[in-house]
Amino acid sequence: MLHMHPMLLAWILVAGFAPTAAETTGYRRLTTGELQALLSGSRINQPDIQQSYARTPEDFLPDGTHIRHADNYEGRGRYDIRDDSVCVTDERKREFCRRVMIDRDGQYWITKRNKTPGLIRISVS
Repeated sequence: MLHMHPMLLAWILVAGFAPTAAETTGYRRLTTGELQALLSGSRINQPDIQQSYARTPEDFLPDGTHIRHADNYEGRGRYDIRDDSVCVTDERKREFCRRVMIDRDGQYWITKRNKTPGLIRISVS
């Protein structure tokens, strides 16, 4: 085991040589600007769900309209990108804010709509 003087270790940590949480998990959170460039005018989908009817594609129109497609239903609302999150207000005026991450392989992931922990892989088109 490598022994390091405590002051040297403290300097290394303060100087920023310690890995960040994102580097150790392999995910990096997208910034507000990155989210605007990625999502405005795009559709996200959940490619890992095998049954196409169970996927819930979401459209982010350039005018701020959000459409969530669920089976034979289209939920409409508004979206806003702020504080490194995409926040959707549905027709019942409920707001859901989620973060989008990118992994080391360039795959996108989004936090779940409900408050349970976890990420869902998404494709963006």
